[in-house]
Amino acid sequence: MLQIGAHKYCLHKYFSKGLKKRWVCSKSRALQRCKATIYTVENIVVKYEARFITSSHGNQMIKIGMYHFTLEKNRSKGVKKRWVCSRCAKGCRSVIFTVENEIVKYKKVQFIKSSRGNEMLQIGAYKYSLHTTYNESKKRWVCSKTRRCRATVITVYNAIVKCNLEHNHI
Repeated sequence: MLQIGAHKYCLHKYFSKGLKKRWVCSKSRALQRCKATIYTVENIVVKYEARFITSSHGNQMIKIGMYHFTLEKNRSKGVKKRWVCSRCAKGCRSVIFTVENEIVKYKKVQFIKSSRGNEMLQIGAYKYSLHTTYNESKKRWVCSKTRRCRATVITVYNAIVKCNLEHNHI
């Protein structure tokens, strides 16, 4: 059993071979027929198959667990679409990218504290340490895994303005 937020997922027997596992919503067998699925590799979530829903205003949304994402129309081109968390007004910076209605990238950004109490930035599974503070508002973050990694993030007032998220490690 896998639980993300309030939602529970069961391991699918026939599509879970080797390191890659497929999890289906525990409500898929019940009357609700939920089609949400999650894929993991070595217990790390690598892909969400979320449900497309319609908001009360008639707009298309994506639902992953208890989170809802709305289409950002001015930044979506062609088949590639960008979705932002509906809680963005409250400070959530989670973003989803889809290509032909399949999620290809899911970024969840959080500001966390290290075990020593230092400020850190977390994007997905990667953590970034504060490297340089240019002034009170602009900060440069570097990958905390290894010094040789070139992944960096620049924030201004805690909003990401520039990033290189290509890591040279696992």
